[in-house]
Amino acid sequence: RQSTMAGLARGLGALFALQLFTRLLSFAVNAFLARSLGPAWYAFANMQLHLIASTALFLPKEGLRRAAQRIYPGGVGSPLAWGMNVAWLSVPVAASVAGFLVAAAACSGANGEWEALMGSSEARATLLVAALAAVVEAACEPGWVYAQANLLLPQRALAEGAALVAKALTACALVLRAVSVHAMESDRAVNNGSNPGSPRGLGLAFGLSQLAYSIAFLALLSVLAAPRAPTVSLAPHRTPTGDSTTAAGTSTGGVRWLPRHVWVLTAQSVAQSVQKYVLTEGERLVVVATSPIESQGVYALVTNLSSLVARLLLQPLEEMTYTHFSRAAAARAAVYPAAPQPPHADVAPAASRRRELQHLHSLLRATCTFGLLILSLGPPYAWLLLRFVYGPIWAAGGAPALLATYCAHACGMAINGVSEAYVQAAASPAERATVATATTAIAAGYAGAAAVGVRWFGVHGLVLANALNMAARSCISYRIVRAHARAAGLRPAPRLAPHPLVLGALATAAAAANASARRLGSPDAPAAAHAAHVAVGVCGLLAVAAAAAAAEPELVEGGRAIWGARVTEDNIEPRGKEHRA
Repeated sequence: RQSTMAGLARGLGALFALQLFTRLLSFAVNAFLARSLGPAWYAFANMQLHLIASTALFLPKEGLRRAAQRIYPGGVGSPLAWGMNVAWLSVPVAASVAGFLVAAAACSGANGEWEALMGSSEARATLLVAALAAVVEAACEPGWVYAQANLLLPQRALAEGAALVAKALTACALVLRAVSVHAMESDRAVNNGSNPGSPRGLGLAFGLSQLAYSIAFLALLSVLAAPRAPTVSLAPHRTPTGDSTTAAGTSTGGVRWLPRHVWVLTAQSVAQSVQKYVLTEGERLVVVATSPIESQGVYALVTNLSSLVARLLLQPLEEMTYTHFSRAAAARAAVYPAAPQPPHADVAPAASRRRELQHLHSLLRATCTFGLLILSLGPPYAWLLLRFVYGPIWAAGGAPALLATYCAHACGMAINGVSEAYVQAAASPAERATVATATTAIAAGYAGAAAVGVRWFGVHGLVLANALNMAARSCISYRIVRAHARAAGLRPAPRLAPHPLVLGALATAAAAANASARRLGSPDAPAAAHAAHVAVGVCGLLAVAAAAAAAEPELVEGGRAIWGARVTEDNIEPRGKEHRA
């Protein structure tokens, strides 16, 4: 238990370092693209090409990956074979979806906006390269699942980070080459009095960069993580299921690729991932379908920028939350035998279960505080941030107002992430079915809210509808968390809302930042006034941190234990007093 917690702590540090590196790298590359190419090409790279990749990989990365993690908690044996077999389903699934997208584009004709940007032949080649990249990336799933379950997170982080460097270098090199060639052709065209046209090779540059990432990640993951296990254990193969035994003790389960209960669990995860795809990518689908490509570029820039800080801190925490509680649920409830499950799978010692849930509530309270901090300090600094990072062209348009609105979505994303990760990891089959039903209703409500929001408020209405969708999903997840807390004997359940002192500090910081934005942060204010405006925000941030340190000491103690990896015996088996994570 101690080595597991220490491994999780080291893994969280590795994932945080990966997120820091990848987000800063993506931020630098996107800033370069935004300043160099403008909204149309930015929309192509970050909206349309991203939507193709996410559509082809959503079932492998959400449904099949989550199912494989629930089936395989680590180690060897039949669960390893079943988990790898589920993970290998990612390749045919991604190939089928990518083939459908290519065929649909071929039957309906190449995207007209793509043709205007790069020409029909380059558009078709870019689509094929993007589909191939998705299939290659899907082949990484077995190695990813094995590394995650066996706490080979530093190796996985190193492979992913190096692959992202390959992607960034490929994109920048090919884009610079295409831009320089176009500049020379433009000079010759001006001298000849002809139209230089648009740059050639830019679209293919983005597709090839994604293919470079997929190949590098597959190769590096195979080198760094896969050798820790026998080669045959990661290959798809059949294994005895042991579903039932005769009176003589002989297994009648047979040798199968997957037993029936694993198929059921996989089908549930895939169904939930389809619903999550609509909720996650529905916003992009609506924007692509209803907005011109320049507006798509503004939306893509705002979403990428606003999610930078949230995902930098929250995504590693969500991944480690899922890994920790899915391992605990697999060890406690043994999801791979065919035995029926109790409603909450409460077979662990009550004290250990209570400590897990107390730790979960501390995480939820911390992410709630972080989300409210984004909502308090984000809008007053939206214009200044865009002006400093992307230049006056982006700051003069509708991007600052949209970025301020998107802070509400970032707040909901912060609150929802950890609770949903816990539910996906620890919910019983009956609870997962309830969540699936509720998610379907939420998706229907989100579709209606998005339609009304787009009609009345444009893209701002769509963002607000997604924020409401996040809030509804958080309520469903937290209801299950509270049920588990009651079943474990936590009465009353630990609070979710931050301490009143922290809430007061947040309100004060927001009021001061908004007042400073009106007096010091206007576009016509001098640089000294802008610096003073930033100083006001820094003071507000420090005030919130001081209030949290004074009123929420358990969050500080938990943070020190996680980030410093100082997991002692007292953290794991406290004696004589109740443990607060």
